[in-house]
Amino acid sequence: MQISKRKLKKNRGRPMSSTNRIPKPKLGKSFLESLTSSNSSKASGVRESRIDWVTIILYLLIIGIGWANLYSTSMEAGTGVFDMHTHHGKEALFILIGIGAGVVILFLDTKFMEYISYIFYGLTIFALLAVLMMSKVGGASSWFAVGGFKLQPTEFAKVATVMALAKYMSRFNFSLSRTKDFLIAGGILALPSILVILQNDAGSALVFAGLVLMFYREGLHPIYLIAMVVLGAIGVTAIVISTTPNANLVLAIVIGLVTVVSLAGLAYFKVIQRLRLVLIILGIGAILSTVAIIVPSLVKPHHSARLRVLFASESARYKDKDLKKVYYNLRESLVAIGSGGLTGKGYGNGTHTRGDFVPEEHTDYIFCVVGEEHGFVGSSVVLLLFLVLLGRILYVAENAKSHYARVYGYGIASIIFMHVFINVGMTIGLLPTVGIPLSFYSYGGSSVIAFTLMLFILMNHYSYRLNILN
Repeated sequence: MQISKRKLKKNRGRPMSSTNRIPKPKLGKSFLESLTSSNSSKASGVRESRIDWVTIILYLLIIGIGWANLYSTSMEAGTGVFDMHTHHGKEALFILIGIGAGVVILFLDTKFMEYISYIFYGLTIFALLAVLMMSKVGGASSWFAVGGFKLQPTEFAKVATVMALAKYMSRFNFSLSRTKDFLIAGGILALPSILVILQNDAGSALVFAGLVLMFYREGLHPIYLIAMVVLGAIGVTAIVISTTPNANLVLAIVIGLVTVVSLAGLAYFKVIQRLRLVLIILGIGAILSTVAIIVPSLVKPHHSARLRVLFASESARYKDKDLKKVYYNLRESLVAIGSGGLTGKGYGNGTHTRGDFVPEEHTDYIFCVVGEEHGFVGSSVVLLLFLVLLGRILYVAENAKSHYARVYGYGIASIIFMHVFINVGMTIGLLPTVGIPLSFYSYGGSSVIAFTLMLFILMNHYSYRLNILN
């Protein structure tokens, strides 16, 4: 329908109505305003500011109790809370730095946090490479020395990897069933994992492996998770029996049984086609055999000893020189936790942890302090707080308006779960000893700051949500 020239003349020069007027661009907008405001809020919805006090209270409870337990291990007469010569003094400073950075993150735009995901990931990969190069020159190390402190890039790489995966997986039309998407997402996860393995950091490598739960939430078929568990079980079995008589025969029997079970699983999930059955059997056997042969040769003797000591008899633990050294740590850890009984010996009264019987009681074995001083009741309360925090994170993730926030929430839940599961598991003798801190509890600036940042990034997405209009 054409508008007549007379009508155009009549309307020429008249001011436009408020409904049709084109808004004038705002000039002079500062960089800070661009970070703390959303450009798309008017187009897609209404921006609602809301602080997630539940998560904040849980965080403060956990990190407060953690610091109190650390103070119990290092307090001495005449030392203050912020005494930089003590572990608890340095940790207090790290906590304040983490909270300060977290508060800043709360006021940043969620779009900005998503935008820097790949940049942050790239920086941490560069840092991991730099540490790896330095370790070849000056001996094995996973740290940067910064003044009187040490910075561990691995802890920040965990956060960056989750952010990068969330950024990629929240793309439009992303699907793990598409080979390209699966390989790229897998590559984002594999790159830091390989660099961490090259640094001989087995604990962090296991944490990265736990991020596969993000893939499962986004549609990864359960058969892949089962395959990972099977391969891991074969690798562990190969290491444990590598020093026993007739190891090859036992391993062959195990591989045969696992192959049969795997085929049953494939049949259950309707993955098998009859014409491919023979090739699948041969393929599974070849893969399992390769893993069984390669894994023991890649694992270093002290790592092998940490695993074998869990399955060795009491006499073997004292006869084998490697096992005897590893068993000392495990034994003292179990004695410390067991001596706490139901309610513990009382705050600051841990004889084993304060008497330096338990190794690394302020880092890897910090849970021993909880068990000895507060007993079964105190340990249960700590684990319950972690369980509630994980539940809250998953709740926020599932109710997020942003796909990025959902993927990211499952990622940090996986990291925290793996840290708690592995750390507590090794202190009570269920898992081999690996150098991995207990989230928000163990001493370490990199760890406490990284965990604080990853939690506040999720709260940033919860605090400033876009209510998408239907």
